[in-house]
Amino acid sequence: MSHAKTLEPGVVSLLSEVLAGQPNLSGAACVDADPRLFDGWLPRERTESFDAAKARQERAVAVCGRCPVRADCRTWINDQPDRHLAAMVVGGRRPNLPGRKKGTTER
Repeated sequence: MSHAKTLEPGVVSLLSEVLAGQPNLSGAACVDADPRLFDGWLPRERTESFDAAKARQERAVAVCGRCPVRADCRTWINDQPDRHLAAMVVGGRRPNLPGRKKGTTER
């Protein structure tokens, strides 16, 4: 009895499958920015005040404001089911911080 060898897909094949249907965000302004700029505010960690988090996120929104692929990024985030992303600045969308109306994107 002979057994056929099953070939595992390569890394490139796997990445191609994972990224299929994802927007092309080449040239995104956030690529060169500090990724922590876009993080959510976690009051449990007590490492940052609410006001400091709000100011940091405003800086992130400013980065998004000059991004050439902001619309594609916003479309992508709006299609994501993962709720932890709602706490982050993505596509210029501000997170829902206490005292801010849900889904606020403008000041």
